[in-house]
Amino acid sequence: MKILLKNCGVLVRKGEADYAVIRDGALLTDGDLIAGVFDLSDGKTNAAKLAAGADTVKDMGGCLLMPALVNAHGHAPMTLLRGAGSGLPLQA
Repeated sequence: MKILLKNCGVLVRKGEADYAVIRDGALLTDGDLIAGVFDLSDGKTNAAKLAAGADTVKDMGGCLLMPALVNAHGHAPMTLLRGAGSGLPLQA
């Protein structure tokens, strides 16, 4: 199932640490995969043609699409200090 998300900003990665926002963008998904990210302000991409190839079209109303913050928080480094205060009084 192809879904077109249009009328939105899309945060894209340009380089190792550089990001850019496509202000008038669209994102096309095909099942669980991103099939394409489009800049509709460039005049080359036809929004009607994109919508014709999609099963569902959603107007995002100026929202920003960005990658998910997957595993942005973790406690793994705390295992290095586990037991460091063992045997010390809890209250000073």
